[in-house]
Amino acid sequence: GLANGCAVAFPAEQKDRWCIAYAFVNAQTTRPPEFKLIPCRGNANINPAVAVSGKRVWVVWESNADGYIAIYGCWIEPNGCGKPQRLSAPDANSYNPAIVALEDGSLFAAWDSLRGSNAELYGAACREDQWQPERRLTSQARLARHPALAAWKNQVWIAFQAQSYPGMKDNAVNDQRIAVAQLGGEQLLAPKGFFANVSDPETMLMRPRLAFDTSGRLWL
Repeated sequence: GLANGCAVAFPAEQKDRWCIAYAFVNAQTTRPPEFKLIPCRGNANINPAVAVSGKRVWVVWESNADGYIAIYGCWIEPNGCGKPQRLSAPDANSYNPAIVALEDGSLFAAWDSLRGSNAELYGAACREDQWQPERRLTSQARLARHPALAAWKNQVWIAFQAQSYPGMKDNAVNDQRIAVAQLGGEQLLAPKGFFANVSDPETMLMRPRLAFDTSGRLWL
């Protein structure tokens, strides 16, 4: 949300093309707000996520603009938006973007990507309105999908779904957990005992969400 309202972003279909639309709403809004369209290429721009940094709102979403499904992002304001930029690699399908703003004004986005025979999480930071190159966040035997992000001051925390199945039987999941970790430098730092005490092998869990309260406690 913003100081005097909020911004919303959503997919909108016009003439068989899906674009990302957005609108700003405040306390003075008395009728449906006017929405604007981000100038998206491709015909399938969906699944947006938003974060507020200062007075500017940032949006990330999935797009098939370059053949593969990729993650794109740009900033939006009531009077217009920035130029969409691809954040993920051009030669792989990427899905389920999430974005969070940090106390220092930077942002971090994460998504899952199918590369080779596995799915891993990737991410990129945005500093001074410039997106940095993507980097790989996970490397594990389980499929890592559906990331969620939260920030405490300048710490980035991520939760995600981690699942496995025997051989190629992707409809016979035998282990489906959630994982949570702090993004620490080039590695993920997980709380001790999480798999033993929270996400155990017997319980099938999926698509986590997480948030900090005002006391700095992380809720999953």
